[in-house]
Amino acid sequence: MSHQNHWSPADDDSHDSFFPANDPSSSSFQVNPASQLPRHPAPPSPIHARPRVSSQTKGNGSFSMKSMPMPTPKSATFGIEDLSDMDSDGGGEDIAATKVTNLEICREMLKTSTGRDKILKLLQYTMRVYLIFHFRAARVFDLSKNSTSAEVARRFKSTMSGFSLARKCLILFNWVTPLIEITQPITSASITSSLHIPRKPKNPSMSTSISPKKPKSGGGSLSSFTLTSPTLLHRFLHAPPPLLLDLFNGVADDLYTFSRIGLVGKKLGERAERAANWAWFAATLAGLVEVGAERTLTKGLIEEVENRLYAAEVQIAEGPLSAGGLGATRSGRVLHNTPDEAEFARLHKQLMWLQISRIKFLMDLTFVSYDLFSVQRAREPIMAFSGLLSGILSAAKLYDKHRTQLAKA
Repeated sequence: MSHQNHWSPADDDSHDSFFPANDPSSSSFQVNPASQLPRHPAPPSPIHARPRVSSQTKGNGSFSMKSMPMPTPKSATFGIEDLSDMDSDGGGEDIAATKVTNLEICREMLKTSTGRDKILKLLQYTMRVYLIFHFRAARVFDLSKNSTSAEVARRFKSTMSGFSLARKCLILFNWVTPLIEITQPITSASITSSLHIPRKPKNPSMSTSISPKKPKSGGGSLSSFTLTSPTLLHRFLHAPPPLLLDLFNGVADDLYTFSRIGLVGKKLGERAERAANWAWFAATLAGLVEVGAERTLTKGLIEEVENRLYAAEVQIAEGPLSAGGLGATRSGRVLHNTPDEAEFARLHKQLMWLQISRIKFLMDLTFVSYDLFSVQRAREPIMAFSGLLSGILSAAKLYDKHRTQLAKA
């Protein structure tokens, strides 16, 4: 029984009849050092032609070599199981992302004002949801006269007001970004002029034009060029509506924040708050329409990739495998379908985040509708839970963004 765990050259000679030494296909095979070798070493065989051993034997006692299973190196196979570790970019970045700790991601989030705003929003609406259950429990158990319960509610309300003001201060001057995008757009004419490629604009009134300047009298220098840009009013009139809504919302939010800290009057602050809510309402509707269009487009792309993968699998199933042809992986797919599988995984992840964005917009729309139209039915619970869910989803998107950036770094 001891000979089963040891190998000798005599064992190798016993297989010479099955594996000729002059096999051209086996001479080019190289074993992957990282792969696990079998206990009983077998001579190499082509990867693409996988024979299987038949359980029947011939009359002379030798095995029928119509098919024999051979170990396949791990580096030669790449199936759908390996693609589960890939992120939306189609690379194996999720493997690197496992080395990034949650504390590192939270640290990167807290470095930005947007990340701090999301964290404070989670704390604010968590406390708001807690107060709902706190007041319900106080009515059920008759704790309204309890000084401790009243003190906890008072402190929580004060803390929530402080968090709200801190969040408003963190997003001050957010209107600068849409203002720059409106007043200083990156046009194709500016890019082509820097590359010295003359290109005629489609609409001269909306793009930067290059006009030759007449040389001075008596000067022999070459003609120079001056850039003439459209007016500021023209840029605002032709700016995309979402940018204008962001600009208007940011300015109105800042005026409301200034009224809360006492810099402007209370009446102006109330008007600015209502104007900001209207801009937020319109921007939320526009976001829902945009996300819906992107979801439809993404679903169409997923269907196209599925059709390509299905056609490739049908071609593999119908066509015979030869030693010189494409080899099948352990998942039934071939090597040249790897880009389609990576694209399939990326599109599914993109569709998931679009669905999350859609839910977040719906929560924002519910919240701002209750505040804008002064709906009183179940006002506090719905506003608290919609605000908390919106904060969780927006924080999750920001968390995934920083996680991806750290994984790529």
